[in-house]
Amino acid sequence: MEKLVPVELKSHEQYLDILNRVKKRTVYVEIVQISGLSKKYIKNDKVVQFANEHLRLIEKCKVNEWLGTWSDPKGEKYLYSIYYNDETFWDFLSGFSSFFFAGVNESEEYVVEETEFGLDDIAFLDKDKNPLFYTTTHEGYADIAESLLKL
Repeated sequence: MEKLVPVELKSHEQYLDILNRVKKRTVYVEIVQISGLSKKYIKNDKVVQFANEHLRLIEKCKVNEWLGTWSDPKGEKYLYSIYYNDETFWDFLSGFSSFFFAGVNESEEYVVEETEFGLDDIAFLDKDKNPLFYTTTHEGYADIAESLLKL
């Protein structure tokens, strides 16, 4: 697996740049919905609705651990879905301002600003299902394959 490095999402332009870098090598898209959210939120989840309507679902299950996270094996389970990549998804994602915005404020505190993307965690995987980029959205964390930064 390729080395992943953290990246802060600070602007819409940077977000679009990351999408363009990742797009070329992505074969699979992984989405994790946090099950502790309200049923109304999960029902109205725009990202998953679009994926379910436009992408081919490969797998759907409940998990307690995924890229960038760890959880108590007896803890809460989260809805995990993996899809085959499709060009329409990139156009859809480009319409968001970002997955989130994060950085250090004037008080030197790490802050995360939620966007219209919501709280889903997302990962883009290559043909061998190795991560190219992924987020832990509500925490404001994102990692990208180091080679993609050199393009």
